[in-house]
Amino acid sequence: MKRDQDKTKEQLINELEEMQKRAVQLETHESEYKRLMETLGESEEKYRALVEDTLIGIMNVDITGKITYVNQTILQGTGYSLEEMIDKNVFRLGLFSGETIRVLRKRMKERLMGQPPGLLEIQFKRKDGEWIWLHIRGRVLWKHNIPVGIQIIGDDITERRQAEEKLWKSEERFRTIYENAPVLIDAFDKNGRCVLWNKQCHEIFGWTIDEINAHDDALALFYPNPAVREEVKQTVTTKPDGRFREWHPVTKAGKTLTTMWANFRLPDGMAFNLGYDITMRKQAEEKQMRTEKLESIGTLAGGIAHDFNNILTGIMGNIGLAKRYVEPKSKAEERLLEAEKASLRARDLTQQLLTFARGGAPIKQIASITELLEESATFALRGSNIRCEFSLADNLWSVEVDEGQMNQVITNLVINADEAMPEEGILNIGARNSVVKTSSTLPLPEGNYVEITIEDHGIGISREHLSKIFDPYFTTKQKGSGLGLSTAYSIVKNHEGYITAKSKLGVGTTFHIYLPASEKPIPVEKEEVAETAAAGKGRILVMDDEEIVRALLHDELTDFGYEVELTDYGAEAVERYKEAKKSEKPFDAVILDLTVPGGMGGKEVIKKLLEIDPDVKAIVSSGYSTDPIMSDFREYGFSAVVAKPYTMEQLERTLRSILLETGE
Repeated sequence: MKRDQDKTKEQLINELEEMQKRAVQLETHESEYKRLMETLGESEEKYRALVEDTLIGIMNVDITGKITYVNQTILQGTGYSLEEMIDKNVFRLGLFSGETIRVLRKRMKERLMGQPPGLLEIQFKRKDGEWIWLHIRGRVLWKHNIPVGIQIIGDDITERRQAEEKLWKSEERFRTIYENAPVLIDAFDKNGRCVLWNKQCHEIFGWTIDEINAHDDALALFYPNPAVREEVKQTVTTKPDGRFREWHPVTKAGKTLTTMWANFRLPDGMAFNLGYDITMRKQAEEKQMRTEKLESIGTLAGGIAHDFNNILTGIMGNIGLAKRYVEPKSKAEERLLEAEKASLRARDLTQQLLTFARGGAPIKQIASITELLEESATFALRGSNIRCEFSLADNLWSVEVDEGQMNQVITNLVINADEAMPEEGILNIGARNSVVKTSSTLPLPEGNYVEITIEDHGIGISREHLSKIFDPYFTTKQKGSGLGLSTAYSIVKNHEGYITAKSKLGVGTTFHIYLPASEKPIPVEKEEVAETAAAGKGRILVMDDEEIVRALLHDELTDFGYEVELTDYGAEAVERYKEAKKSEKPFDAVILDLTVPGGMGGKEVIKKLLEIDPDVKAIVSSGYSTDPIMSDFREYGFSAVVAKPYTMEQLERTLRSILLETGE
């Protein structure tokens, strides 16, 4: 107090002024404080409004997992109320699956330990039980530099995930379809890289997509020929119009296929290709066409051969008859022999034509394929510098064949092999028993077969020509009719067998023939009727529509000692046989022409004769061997068969054999 009294008036005034200044400063600071508080309050309101109204969900969770804050987006998205979530443990509300809880705990621990934030997609269970997808990220909440919790920020991506799942399912569906589709599907990008290569492509071609992309030019794998490759490239580039075109790509194994491809160009420049393998179908079509051509030619050839054989019968018979009246070893006999040889060649050609006849059945007999192969091949190679080596199994099954026709098959194949080895060489002929099962690729019913192989080591046949060798009139020879192999094909087919060929240029050709095996034993050969047997005896009735044949048979059979009557009508033959039967001079045998244009043929005549005489001895004869009667003559009541053209010796032997059966 004394000290205050000691102050001067001036000092007191200065202190008063200083106190007034401080009062003003305090008033100013208080106003600023109030303004700052008001501003802070406004910012908090704006922040709260922003947080509450945002479409992004926000949830604060303390370090124990208790929910301390959720915004309206979380409440609306989950269906829970604020009371149902605040102060509740986020891991015990059933919002997440067990696996999701494990992941969230791990991520919270990592964030609280200072690891950088990351994005996470999780499933969240709504109150109504529906699962939704959230895309979340978290940041650490701090207080006084101490982490106190995690703020989880997330947005609903359910629609996006559903769209992605639909897209994935669509892609998976497409992948399943294109991978398992029974067609060829591939695609190449604008740089030529293969991006699609389905299972069918891999199975058909053998290449994997990695093997294709390992090459700079993928087309070179499938089209080694540069010209063909360029044509394919130009078509794919300039004509990606979706039209199917035929191409012939090569597989990894070197096999050339026949395929159909449609090419498309996508907006991004990708080449999308759709195709299918028609190799088997093409082969089947070619086989069918070949069969139809053979049948068409057979219809024509059979008719021509029938008439031609009638003429040949007259020619060959008259040549044989004329030889009896000329001096042995004379010029006349020499000319007749040459004419006879020419007739025999004509007969062989006619036999080839007859083989094409539709519906023709070979005249089969049980035979040994061993003898047939050895005799046919040896005879065909007479005078040749080709040596034949046989490899024939000892226990070969018997076969039921037309020996004449099968001899023709073997002869044709052996002659072809001989011509394929112009210098010298070895022809390998083999035969073995073969069992064809249902799993076999051979176009044959399952069963037992005898497989014949004829292998030469000659010039071979090109792939282009190999598929055509069985076509009628196809030949690569300067001199050749083109009927040899087509005849062989038809004969084997008519024997219910199969013939095929494999060949390689410069290496040789191998033919495989499969003939059905027979369970019947090979019969012991009977002694032939001696050529010097006694003269013929008996009455013979001949029915044939060809005058030259009737005249020939009359003279020849009369010379042999028979009494002969002739007719050109079936009805007349029946009447004559009936009349003779009633008389004391019945016919001992009849020779019937099978086909009589516009009249009663041998088939109808034998029926009527059997009604008259069940023991009738009849020989059926025809220049058209396609009728089943020629192979199954006994089934129709005939005793024997002679196919035109025949020699008089053949006819007389046949006639004598059936007469001997009756004791004549």
